[in-house]
Amino acid sequence: MPPNTTASTGQQPGKSGRKKGRRARLFVLVLVLAIVGGVAYGAYWSISTVRASFPQTKGSVTLDGLSGPVDVKRDDHGIPQIYASSDEDLFKAQGYVQAQDRFYEMDVRRHMTAGRLSEMFGKDQVKNDEFLRTLGWHRVAQQEYDTKLSADTKKYLRAYAEGVNAYLAGKDGADLSLEYAALGFSNDYKPEKWTPVDSIAWLKAMAWDLRGNMQDEIDRALMTSRLGPQQIADLYPRYPYGRNKAVVQEGQYDELTRTFEQGGGTGTAGGASGTGTAAGGAATGGTGSAAGGTAAGGAAGTSGDSAAAGLQSQLGGLYEVLDDLPTAVGVNGNGIGSNAWVVSGAHTITGKPLLANDPHLSASLPSVWYQMGLHCRSVSAKCQYDVSGYTFAGMPGVVIGHNRDIAWGMTNSGVDVTDLYLEKITGDGYLYDGKVRPFTTREETIEVAGGEAEKIVVRETNNGPLLSDRDSDLVRVGKRATVDTAAPDRGDGYGVALRWTALEAGTTMDAVFAMDRARNWSEFRKAAALFDVPSQNLVYADTENHIGYTLPGRIPVRAEGHDGSVPAPGWDPDYRWTGKYIEQDELPHEYDPERGYIVTANQAVVDADDYPYTLTTDWGYGTRSQRITDLVQAKTKDGGKISTDDMRQMQMDNSSEIAKLLVPQMLKIDVGDPDVREAQKLLEGWDYTQDADSAAAAYFNSVWRNVLKLAFGNKLPKELRVKGQCLWVEPVNTTGPADEAEKVRECGLRDADQAQPDGGDRWFEVVRALMDDEDSDWWKTSGAGTRPGAEDRDGLFKRAMIDARWELTAKLGKDIDSWSWGRLHRLFLKNQTLGTEGPGVLQYVLNRGPWKLSGGEAAVNATGWNAAGGYGVVWVPSMRMVVNLGDLDKSRWINLSGASGHAYSSHYTDQTGKWANGELLTWPFSDKAVEAGTSDTLLLKP
Repeated sequence: MPPNTTASTGQQPGKSGRKKGRRARLFVLVLVLAIVGGVAYGAYWSISTVRASFPQTKGSVTLDGLSGPVDVKRDDHGIPQIYASSDEDLFKAQGYVQAQDRFYEMDVRRHMTAGRLSEMFGKDQVKNDEFLRTLGWHRVAQQEYDTKLSADTKKYLRAYAEGVNAYLAGKDGADLSLEYAALGFSNDYKPEKWTPVDSIAWLKAMAWDLRGNMQDEIDRALMTSRLGPQQIADLYPRYPYGRNKAVVQEGQYDELTRTFEQGGGTGTAGGASGTGTAAGGAATGGTGSAAGGTAAGGAAGTSGDSAAAGLQSQLGGLYEVLDDLPTAVGVNGNGIGSNAWVVSGAHTITGKPLLANDPHLSASLPSVWYQMGLHCRSVSAKCQYDVSGYTFAGMPGVVIGHNRDIAWGMTNSGVDVTDLYLEKITGDGYLYDGKVRPFTTREETIEVAGGEAEKIVVRETNNGPLLSDRDSDLVRVGKRATVDTAAPDRGDGYGVALRWTALEAGTTMDAVFAMDRARNWSEFRKAAALFDVPSQNLVYADTENHIGYTLPGRIPVRAEGHDGSVPAPGWDPDYRWTGKYIEQDELPHEYDPERGYIVTANQAVVDADDYPYTLTTDWGYGTRSQRITDLVQAKTKDGGKISTDDMRQMQMDNSSEIAKLLVPQMLKIDVGDPDVREAQKLLEGWDYTQDADSAAAAYFNSVWRNVLKLAFGNKLPKELRVKGQCLWVEPVNTTGPADEAEKVRECGLRDADQAQPDGGDRWFEVVRALMDDEDSDWWKTSGAGTRPGAEDRDGLFKRAMIDARWELTAKLGKDIDSWSWGRLHRLFLKNQTLGTEGPGVLQYVLNRGPWKLSGGEAAVNATGWNAAGGYGVVWVPSMRMVVNLGDLDKSRWINLSGASGHAYSSHYTDQTGKWANGELLTWPFSDKAVEAGTSDTLLLKP
C-alpha cells in the first residue's frame, strides 16, 4: 500500500450489488478469454487487470492531513455521501473519493484544458493542443488562483488536490483505471500530481462549450456564398414573443428600462430578441437575428458583398479548427440546451416549491456529472456545508443541487460573450487606431508522447489571441479577403482574433462554494454575482416558500451599433468593447412572480423591446419552454396541484410541436402510391408523442428530415452540409430549380452531428413562417429519377413523404408494423478518448449501448438528433432532478451513466436503463435517510 494509506479490509461489493457483481465478473471472464493472445495491443489482460482500479468502499483507510475521521457512505448505486467535521476534511475526502471513481476522466480533462493531450495520446493531438494553448485556459486559471479567488476558496482547492494526490500515491496506471493499462502499451505516460489550477481550468472548458452564438455568426457568414440577404433572413426568423414567452415576465429590470427610456444609459440595445443584425445586410422588418444593420457576410466596416466571399472562406477555416476540438460538455457549442423550472408552493401538493432541472449536453461515458453529498456533521464556522447534488469530477463543491435551505438549477443562457475581430497584421505588430502596436507574445512547448516536443509562439492583439496563427486556411484567406477603400492595406494579410470574457480572470470558483453555503435569496444572488463565466440561467427555490430567477455573468457592453453578431474590424476603436459590463442589479431577475412559476429552457430571457442592453441576437426559439409552461398551466388549472412525480412526467414529455403544425396539412395530400399511403395513414389519429415504440413518430421524423433536406439542406453551401454528401446543387442566389446544365457538384464538409439544417426549433420557426406562402421559392425542388419535383408547399411535402417511406423501408424494412422510433433513435455511450479513437476491441471494452430512446429534437424530453446527419442521439438530458422543498428526502435524481468511470464496475452504467425509461432514484439527504440507504461505508482516518 502507499506509505500514507493503510487498508484494514479490501474492496467489497454492496449487499444489493452482489448479483450485478457476479454478472460483471462472468462478462469480464468472457472478455478476457476473447482477447487472449494479444487482440488488444498485443497484450494479455487478466481479470486482475480489469478489476485492479475498482475502489475500496468498505473498511478504513488512513489519510494523512485529516483533522478528524471522515465517513464515506455509498448507496446501492455507488453514490457517495461524505461526512466530516471541518471544511478542509470535507473537500480533501471529496478529492479522494472522486479520484477513486473517476481519475482517468479527471486526468484527460486537465490535459485538455492545459493543451497537453499530446502527452497522453501522441502526435495526433498536437493541432488541438496548439489551439488550446493559444486560447490559454490553464494560464487564465492560474491567474484566477493567484489574483482573484478568495483565501477560503484556495484553501478548499488545496485540500481537494491533497485528497486526489493521497489516492494517487503509490499507484501505477493500471491501479488507477483500465485505460492506463491500454495507454501503457503505446507509451510510458505516468499521471502526475493534481493541482488546484487543474480544478479551476475545467470551468474554462465548460465555458467554451457554452460560449453562445459564435457558431451562428460563422454559419450566417458561410451562407453568403450561396444565399442572398433576404434568403438568409428567412432562415433566422424573429423570436416569437407572442407565442413563446420570455423567462422574465415580471422582472426587476423594469425600473432600469424606464430609466433608459427617460434618457439615460449607454450600450447597444435592440438585438436581444434575435432582431439585430442582418445576415448579409437585409433589413426585413422583424425577421429574426437577420433584421437591420451590418452585413454578416463581411466584417463591420467592410463592403458587404465583396467582403462576403473572403470572410466566408475565412470562417470556414475557423470552423474546421473549432469542429476538431474535443468537446467538454456539449456538441462543440451546438445544440446546447437545458430545462429548468420551479413552481411555488401555492401550486404544489406539499405547499412548498418544487424545482426541476435537466441540462442537455453531449452523451459521454462516464457522464459529465458526478452525484454526491457533502455534509458537515455539525454546520458551524469551522464546517459550513450541508449540500447534495451534481458536480464535475475534478472540481470541489456542488454545482447544481440543494442544501438544507435552498435549491437551484441551471440552463445555458446563450448570451453573447465572444466576438471575432479581423486584425491588420503588419510585421511584428497589428494596426489599431492608425498606429502599429506590438503583439503580446509567449512561447509554448508541447510535449508529445513517442515524439519530439514542438514549440509554438502565441500572438495576441488588444482584442485577444490570434486564432488565425493556428490555421493556414485563415492565413491564406486573410491575404485575399476583400474590404472597402477605408480599410488598411492588407500587406501580409488579415488575422482573426478572439475576444471572450472567459479569457479574463474571474471568480466562478468562488461562486460555487458561495451557492453551496447560501441560505436565502439575498445570499444566493450575492453568490450568483460571482458566477461570471459561463453565464447561466439560475432558477431558485427555498424552504421558506420563495422562488426566483437570476441571470449572472460578465456580459460586455458593446459600442453603439455593434451588437456582436458579426466579425468586427479590430483596427477601428469604434468596435472595441467599451470595457464595461452590465451591472448585476441591471441584469434580468425575478422573485416570487404572481403567476407562481418560472420556466427557463434556453428561450429569450427578456423581450428585446423592454430591455436596454443587447444580451444576444441568437436565442433558442422557446419551443420547450412554452410546452413546459403549457403543462404547468394545464396541471394547475382550476386549482390543481403539482406533485414531484408530475414534474418527472413533464421532464419526459415527448410531444412534437412541429408535428402538430405539419401533420394536419400532410394528411390532406393525395400521395397516390399505395405504399406511401400506407405510411401516411400512420399519422391519422397520432397524438404527436415520440415514444420509442411509435411507428408514427418514426415516419413523421423521417418526413421532417426530408422536408428540411429538400427545402433547405440541398440549397445550403457545402460548408454547412454533411461531410461527403455530394450533390448537384442550384447556382448561387437561387432557391428555385435550375436547368440541369446549370447545376454544380458540391460535397459537404461538416460532421454529421454539426451539419445544417439540424431540425431544431429555429427550423420550426422557419417552416412556420413559410406555411402560408405556398408558392415560396423555398418549396421548389427538382425531381430525382422517378420521384417528382415540386413547385409548391404541398408538392414538396408529397415528395418528402415519398422519400421518407423508402428511406425507412431501407432502414427498417417494408413492413410498417415493424417500424418504431426507437430503432432509428438510438443512444450509444462512448468513452470519450479510447472509446472513439482506440482499436475496435478496446472500444468494445469501454463503450456501451445502444438504448432505444423516446423524445426528440426540441421536445421537453430532449434526446437531440441532427436531421441533416441522421436519427442517432447526439445530445441528451445529461441528468434529471426534482427537488422537493417540502421534504428534501422525497427529492429524486438520476444520472446518464453511473457513479463509476471504471469499465465493468457494477456502477459504470447502472443508472442508464432507468434514465432511458424516465425513472428517478430516491435522493436521501437527512442523516437518517442517508443511513437507511447506505450499502457500503468507508472510514477515512487521520
